[in-house]
Amino acid sequence: IPQQIFNPFSTREDPNNPGTFIRDPFPNNQIPAELINPGMVHFAQETLPKPVFTGNADRNGLDSTPFQQNQEEYTFRGDQVIGEKDSLWFRYSGLSRVNEGSGGRQSILNKVDDPARNWAISWVHTFSPSTVLQTQFGHVHTSDNSSNRFRNLSPGFAKEVGFADAYYSGFSGGVSLIPSITVNDFFSGGETNGLYTDFTNVYQYKANASKIVGSHTLKWGGEIASNGLDALTQDLGVGFSSVQTNDPRNPGGTGSSLASFLLNVPDNASRRNFGGSLRWGGVLSFYFHDQWKATPKLTVNLGLRYDRTFIPPYGGNGSEGTNGGIETGDYDLNRGVYIVQKVPPTCAERGHAPCLPDPGGKLPEHVEVDSRGKIYHDTTKNFQPRFGLAYRLTSNTALRASFGVFFDNWAAVTQTAQNYTGNWPDVAQQLAQNLNNPSPSNPTPTVVGTNPVLGSFFPAPTPFNSVAWFMDPYFKNPYSMQWNMGLQHQLNSSTVVTANYVGSGTKRLQIGGFYNVALTPGPGDQAPRRPFPYIAPTFFDRSWGRANYHAFQFTLDKKYSNGLAYLVSYTWSKSIDIGCSGWYGVEGCSVQDPYHFNNDRSVSGFDLTHLLSVSWVYQLPVGPGKRFSTDSRVLNHIVGNWQVNGIATFHSGLPYDLGVSGDIANTGNVGCCPYGFGPYMRLNLVGDPKLSSPTPQQWFNRSAFAVPSSFTFGNSGRNILRGDGTQNYDLSIFRQFPLSESKRVEFRAEMFNAFNSPEYGIAERNFSSPNFGRVLGTANQARQVQLGLKIIF
Repeated sequence: IPQQIFNPFSTREDPNNPGTFIRDPFPNNQIPAELINPGMVHFAQETLPKPVFTGNADRNGLDSTPFQQNQEEYTFRGDQVIGEKDSLWFRYSGLSRVNEGSGGRQSILNKVDDPARNWAISWVHTFSPSTVLQTQFGHVHTSDNSSNRFRNLSPGFAKEVGFADAYYSGFSGGVSLIPSITVNDFFSGGETNGLYTDFTNVYQYKANASKIVGSHTLKWGGEIASNGLDALTQDLGVGFSSVQTNDPRNPGGTGSSLASFLLNVPDNASRRNFGGSLRWGGVLSFYFHDQWKATPKLTVNLGLRYDRTFIPPYGGNGSEGTNGGIETGDYDLNRGVYIVQKVPPTCAERGHAPCLPDPGGKLPEHVEVDSRGKIYHDTTKNFQPRFGLAYRLTSNTALRASFGVFFDNWAAVTQTAQNYTGNWPDVAQQLAQNLNNPSPSNPTPTVVGTNPVLGSFFPAPTPFNSVAWFMDPYFKNPYSMQWNMGLQHQLNSSTVVTANYVGSGTKRLQIGGFYNVALTPGPGDQAPRRPFPYIAPTFFDRSWGRANYHAFQFTLDKKYSNGLAYLVSYTWSKSIDIGCSGWYGVEGCSVQDPYHFNNDRSVSGFDLTHLLSVSWVYQLPVGPGKRFSTDSRVLNHIVGNWQVNGIATFHSGLPYDLGVSGDIANTGNVGCCPYGFGPYMRLNLVGDPKLSSPTPQQWFNRSAFAVPSSFTFGNSGRNILRGDGTQNYDLSIFRQFPLSESKRVEFRAEMFNAFNSPEYGIAERNFSSPNFGRVLGTANQARQVQLGLKIIF
C-alpha cells in the first residue's frame, strides 16, 4: 500500500476542532489480519490477472485479449422516372456487426451486437420549370446489445465473496450479476447487461417546395420526426476510494483505495435493473427561405425556421407494475418538491415496487403528482432566424457573411427523457454516494461493500434520501447563435485560399453535478445549510450554462490537377464555457460550488488553441503518359502508377484541472458526473505549476498545489493545465495494376501514426493518488499498418 493508512473503525471527533475527525494510523502501515475482509481478497485472487513485468514499477497487468469484429453491410437502391414530371427512388441499407473483446481486463469478456437498418423513399414532382415539390419518408432502426461477463468463475462465486442475495441477484429474467468493483488507481470491472433493442427508432416525414420568382428562389417546407427507445439496463457496482482510510487532517497524502477495499469499506455503490421505453416524442418543423440575387455581384439569403420539440415522456403505457415503468418521479429542486408522473397502488396491494409505502396510499409531504402524466415541460419558442450574403468583390474574390440561430433538438432529448428512470416509488435505480465518510451521526463505517444498497424490493417511506440522475423539469433544450465572415480568393484554376472569422454564443447548456448541497462550507451537520434540509444532495442537471467560441480559420485548397491535390487547414481559436463541456459533460465537468457556478467559467474541456492539418495526394510522374517515362512498356508498368498520400496533424494539448478526494468543504458534494474525472474539490494553487522539462514521471510541479483547509473550497480554477500536444502522420502508398482499359487492381499500404510518436495522456489529476502528476498512458494508439487489394471495374 503506497501511502500511510488510517483505521476508519477508530474515528473520533477532534475535541479542539468540532466537526473534524481524528483517526489512528495502522501500526507500521499494516492492516491487522482480523480486519481484512476475506471475501474481498477472494474477489481479487479470482478475477485479477497474475502480475507480469511491464517495465513500469507500479503497472503489473497487461491485457492481451484480442478484439474481433465481424461486420457486413448491404445497400439496395432503385430509381424510376414516371412520365415527364415525376421521379421516384427507394433505398434500403442494412448493417450487421458483432464485436468481441476485453471488458476491461483479461478475465472479463465483452460482447456487442448492434444491427441496424435504414430505408427511405423520395418522390419529386415538377409543376413547371420554376416550381418543384419533393416529399420523402425515412426510417432508421438500430439496436445496441452488449454484455460483460467474467470468464471461468465458479457458479457460487458471488456467495463465496459474500455478496448479499438481494444485491447481486433478482434482476429481471432471473439474472444474477457479479458486481463491478472499482478500486481507484488499481482496477475496476464487473458484469453488465445493456440490451437496447430500440436504441434508435426514428420515423421522418419531409416535404419541400421551391419556386423561382424573378431574382428570388423561394424554398419552404416542413418535417416531422419521432424517436423511440426500448431498453433493458442491468448493472451494479461498488466503488472504493482513499477517503475512508485517510487522515481527515491530511486527506491529500494519506489513505488508500486498496486499503479501503481490503477493509470492505466502500465510498459509493449502485444497482440498476430496469427495462425502459418512451412514449411518443419528436420534432415538428417548418421553414421558409429566400435566396435573392439582389445584383449581379450580391446574393442575399433570408430564412426563418421553427422547431416544436416534444420531449418523449418516459414510461410506455401499459408498463405499470414493472421495473423502470411509468410509475416513477423526478425532483424539482427549484421548489423543493418531488413530482410523480403516475401514482401506483400501495405496497400492501401490489406486493412489490413500484408502490406507495403508506398503507393508506397517502403521498408524503412535498410530493406532488403531475396531472399531465409526464415530468418535463416542452419548449415552444424555438424560432431560428437565418441570414447570409455573398458579394463578389472581383472576378476571383468573394466576401461571405452569415448569422443563424440553431436549436439542439436531438442530441440529448432521448437521454434526457431517461434521466428519472426507476426512481421512487420504484426501486429499479439505486445510487449511494459519500458512504462511510465520518460525520457526527456516523463517525465509523456503517455500510459494507458486499451489501451496500438496501431496500431492493420496496421503496423508502419518502423519496427525499434518494440519489439518482435527476433533472430540472423545466430544462430547456440549448441553442447556439452562430456567425461568420470571411474572404475567398481563387489563386488559379485549381487553388483557392479562404480566411474566415467564426464565432458562436451558446445558451441553456447543461450543468451537471450534485445539487441541494450545503450553501456554504462549514463544520457540523450539513442539512441545516441546505436550501431544502429534508432533501439529501443528489445529481441534478440544469440548463443554466453558456459558452462562446471565437476562431480564425484559414484554408489553402488545391484541387487535383497534374497529379497533385492538397489541403492546408489552420484554426486559431478559443472556446469558453461554464462548469461542463460537451454533451452531458463528456469532455469534462467540474462544479465546485453549484450556487456560484460562474466561478467555474474557463476554457472548454475540448479547447484546442492551435490546430493545423495538412493532407495531400500525389501521383508520382513516372510511367505511361507521365512526365517521366521509359521506352520500355514492361519497365513503365513496374515503376509507374504509384501514388503517395498523407495526413499530418498538429494541435495544442487539451486542458484539465486538479482535485483532491473527499468532502473537505463539508457541503455534501461529490464528483460531478459520470464523465467527470472524480473529485469535486479543487486544490489551492500556491506556486508555479509549470516545469521547464516535464517528464511522464512528473508532468507538472506537484509542490505548486496544496490541499485546502477544512471547510473551504480550493482556489485553483477549472482547466488551468494542459496536456501534451499532438503531432501525427498517417501515410499511404497506392499502386495500380491495369488489367484492361476498364479493369485494374489497386494495392494499398497504409500506416496510421506512421512514426509511432507517443502523445502522452492527461497526468493523474487527483492529489489523493500516489501517482499524482504522473502520466500513466498515451492518448493515441501505437502505429497501425494495414494492407489491402481493391478491384476496380
